[in-house]
Amino acid sequence: MSSSCVRPYRGAVSSLAIITGLAASALAHGAAAQTTVGPVVVTAAPNSAPFEAPSIAPLEAIQPTSEINRHIIENIIQPTANYETIIELTPSVSVVAPNGPGLAEAQFAQIRGFQDGQFNLTLDGIAWGDSNDFTHHTTSYVMSHDLGQVVVDRGPGTASTLGDATFGGTVSLVTKDPALTQQGEIYGSAGSYGTYLGGGEFDTGEIKALNGARALIDVEHLQSDGRLSFLGQNRTNIFAKVIAPVTANTTVSFTSNYNFVHQNISLGSTIPEIKQFGYNYGLNNNPQSQAYFGYNFDHITTDFEYLDVNSNLGDGWTFDTRPYTYAYYHHGYNGEDPNGETPNGTGFGPNDVPGQFLRNLYRSWGDITRVEKTLGFAVLRTGFWYDYQVNHRTLIETDDSLGIETFDPNSPNVGSKQAGVPGGIDREQRNVLETFQTYFEADIKPLPGLDITPGFKWDYFRRDIKAPVNQGTLTALYYGHTFDKLLPSVTVHYQMNDNWSVYAQFAEGFLAPNLNVLYTSANALNLDNNLQPQTTYNYQVGGTYRTSRLTVSADYYYINFINEILKVPGPSNIGAVFINAGGTVYKGVEGEADYRIWGPFTVYANGSVNNAKDKALGYTIPDSPKATAALGFAYDHDGLYGSIFGKYVGPQFGDINQFQHIGGYTITDLAMNYTFQVNQEVIKKIKVGLLIDNLFDKHGISQLAGYTALQGNELFWNIVPRNWTVTMSASF
Repeated sequence: MSSSCVRPYRGAVSSLAIITGLAASALAHGAAAQTTVGPVVVTAAPNSAPFEAPSIAPLEAIQPTSEINRHIIENIIQPTANYETIIELTPSVSVVAPNGPGLAEAQFAQIRGFQDGQFNLTLDGIAWGDSNDFTHHTTSYVMSHDLGQVVVDRGPGTASTLGDATFGGTVSLVTKDPALTQQGEIYGSAGSYGTYLGGGEFDTGEIKALNGARALIDVEHLQSDGRLSFLGQNRTNIFAKVIAPVTANTTVSFTSNYNFVHQNISLGSTIPEIKQFGYNYGLNNNPQSQAYFGYNFDHITTDFEYLDVNSNLGDGWTFDTRPYTYAYYHHGYNGEDPNGETPNGTGFGPNDVPGQFLRNLYRSWGDITRVEKTLGFAVLRTGFWYDYQVNHRTLIETDDSLGIETFDPNSPNVGSKQAGVPGGIDREQRNVLETFQTYFEADIKPLPGLDITPGFKWDYFRRDIKAPVNQGTLTALYYGHTFDKLLPSVTVHYQMNDNWSVYAQFAEGFLAPNLNVLYTSANALNLDNNLQPQTTYNYQVGGTYRTSRLTVSADYYYINFINEILKVPGPSNIGAVFINAGGTVYKGVEGEADYRIWGPFTVYANGSVNNAKDKALGYTIPDSPKATAALGFAYDHDGLYGSIFGKYVGPQFGDINQFQHIGGYTITDLAMNYTFQVNQEVIKKIKVGLLIDNLFDKHGISQLAGYTALQGNELFWNIVPRNWTVTMSASF
């Protein structure tokens, strides 16, 4: 979730007619070649250990990697969940979803202690996120029903790994391809907190008259009251993909996703609120309160489109180019201090209910182009990524008791509780982030099974801010700055035999400062000296053993972090604040294994021991659990599937002062479903299921959410109690 809840403007279904160029596809058709534009997609035979594992490391991996396949997503993941729930199956990952899976934006997603904004997120190989701090909004864009695979790379990858924040790892979301045969599906679910989801998908199958082109469209709607009081959500998502072979050597595809969300928001709960109202307190229904649900909500509209062209040019040459655009239009509303410490009557009249209206409106345009040349002893790769994002951000003080629909600066519901702030404007910005990355790498094969991949990437950022009213300082700021760095990397991968591979990796990482460091007058006085990029030196070794009955992988990592900028919770009226922690070291060991005990029975386990500390003082980096672990069992035979899966998240500190110690906790989930093979003329199969999250009904605090605006009291997120979902789908 973005650190400063900002919002969109309406409008915006993008037009790809003004995109120029062609785009890359990882889809091979006929003799068409496949270049490296995303994660390696690994398949496994049903009922094998690799197929049944909640996550698995592929033999092809050149760094610590965990892959979650479609079989796992559709059998054990809540239908309402987004990618954050899926990646929590893997080692070293923890995520807080306090309103229930997918029913609000996830909080504090982390990998090895790297927070959202420090790791990369891609959709079909395209990196995306907020330009202000590189974070992501989990309830926007694609839903889990349209994901074919999710891959978590816990490392910076090679030179060809593209994105703004690759050094903390990459989460790759891979959408489903249209089916080869014509088919349809209707599906739905109902569960705790008044949660309902329904949708339908249609696949054309291959159309012979169009040279085998195929397409799918999927439409689904979700509504829920939410686990936390008065934190409801309504969401509609439309996903479509078309794949069209043009020749035997060239395939063109187009993918589009539209997402519409209306959701209530909370900043967390204080200990007195938890004691008085319970662990499920979020908002209330009192129009005289700044925590009234009618004053605290988001309206978000997003779209994401890209065009792919993949071509085998012959003589060992392949070419990919992928133009894309995506947008995030967010209108947000919140009470000035929903946790009740700032009294009403502040800034307007004696009985006013002070609030805020904010907008975060941005669109990115970009392109990824890749070229490969296969020689007898090596594969040479080069390419580039260009992205241009314009972000409009505003924050306006309002009197919610006079209504929240009028935002003319001269209307009576807009003003300022701060002297000298004209029109009640706390922030008015136009920000631009321009990114260009180009790379060259060679995959050299000196011996059978041995791949050595040296390479380098040139990373260029240009950040510009035009702010009549800058956040934090409330003064004007017009400033631009460029950062660039040459980043070397080398990986060694050795396939010892058909079942066993090992790897070693070194890579340098780089992340330009985010926009938030410009929000203080100290930085504004000496920007060129204070804006220092973050740099990492990453060292990793590991290996994978894999058969149809057993999979095992393990790795060790050591990351030397220079000039780390930490995002730490701040007062609720400001949001997160950013500090320079200087030098830090991240290190640890990770592993996962899956074993088919007998026939349809498998057992799975993973774990990590993680250490993230400041070099100078030795304090633990906030929001970095000391360990994670998981244990699960599954049964899959003749249409009947059942699993039980428990995830442990170790103790951590919620803040850099080390006072907010959050204890470890374990959550256990149960999944059961049965597929009836009908095989009638229309209906082919019917699937029914039951999912129970937090089976043993654990309670307690899961995360420090921040601090109240006036008195600086702690705000917390809490573990979601036991909840259930029933599912049903019919394929025809």
